[in-house]
Amino acid sequence: MKLFYRYTFLTLGVILYGSAYSQIPTSSIDQSFFSKGTSLINLIQDVGYTQLKTNQDNPNTTKAFDVRLRGNYFVADNIGVVAGVHVENSYSKREMFSNEDINNYGLFEIGAIYGFQPEFLNNTPLSAQLTFGFGSANFDGTKAGLFATQVTLSSYHQVNQSGLTVSPFIGYGYLNQNFKDSDFKTNSNGFLAGVTLVKPFSCEEWICGFDREAVGDGYYDKGTNIINFSQSGLFSIGTTKSNSEFDSPLTTTNFTLRSADLHYVANNVAVGAGIDLSTQTNNNKENDWKVNLTDFTFMPMVRVNAPVDGALNHLYLDGSFVAGVSSTTVTNNGNKTETKNDIIGWEVDLGYNIPFTDRLSFSLQAGYLGTTVENKENETKFNNNGWRFLYGLSYKAF
Repeated sequence: MKLFYRYTFLTLGVILYGSAYSQIPTSSIDQSFFSKGTSLINLIQDVGYTQLKTNQDNPNTTKAFDVRLRGNYFVADNIGVVAGVHVENSYSKREMFSNEDINNYGLFEIGAIYGFQPEFLNNTPLSAQLTFGFGSANFDGTKAGLFATQVTLSSYHQVNQSGLTVSPFIGYGYLNQNFKDSDFKTNSNGFLAGVTLVKPFSCEEWICGFDREAVGDGYYDKGTNIINFSQSGLFSIGTTKSNSEFDSPLTTTNFTLRSADLHYVANNVAVGAGIDLSTQTNNNKENDWKVNLTDFTFMPMVRVNAPVDGALNHLYLDGSFVAGVSSTTVTNNGNKTETKNDIIGWEVDLGYNIPFTDRLSFSLQAGYLGTTVENKENETKFNNNGWRFLYGLSYKAF
């Protein structure tokens, strides 16, 4: 069920925050924003890999691979096609009991997008998008067929001359899971809200748009400030509901935020801090049951770029100290119980920035993470350690 809610939450679009960007001028946006041959590339895609091992009385090894990509291409003025793929693979093994859980999830999406720029909204670019998804899942040997559909409305607000565009969106989606070996079915549907970053590319810009030589030297000189967004980046928020023949209606609300700010105190040497916040609420009103999950970590960090000229200057090494808290609150028939854990640890990452404007870069990062989770009330403690891979963005603020 977790993979379901995660899919519905992370891939369905949500609330249009146009008023929040009313001060961003749109008059400079080209009237042919949706012209034939254009692709609106979502810069906040999701590619990740994690491998962790928990050291406790019953050691647990987990591996997770996640790819969620989507693109579009305008085959005519204002009319385009959309295609995407969503793949998840997770593996968990408890060594004491020698049991393994393997979950696979795959979905292919196809659809259409229509773009328009109404004069009464100062020619602000808007788009409506409809997609259908087909796929299959295997939850520890239990197979299911998947069907999904999603409709979204987006607006686009250019923030600089490079074409970097803020795109808030609103939408609604539906996901059906049909287990093949039984009559069990689950339907999930709901609203979600989010903001992403988009860059329009024409056919001629696909090559020159990623020309690293155009960036120039001094990208990481003293006084530079860079903001990082990893994995999903920015934020998403929303609610999904699920009904099945055997389950009571369950509402799940999610919020995620992961970012870091780095300031270069010397050429190729930066200090800064990052935050990682995630919350989830599962609410079953029919049975008067509710669970709130919250994780927050703060990460002071140091970054060192390779002190050479040329492409290798974009290679960097990060070192971070991790400190935070996690809490779980369960309310059942008016009775509330709360569990809090302290998190402390460290992380070392090797990464590479791929600039495609003088301020914006793709960021690929792989590293090793080690944390200790302690519950002082119950006097329990266990260690997590392992590898992970992140994809994200780096924005050069100044």
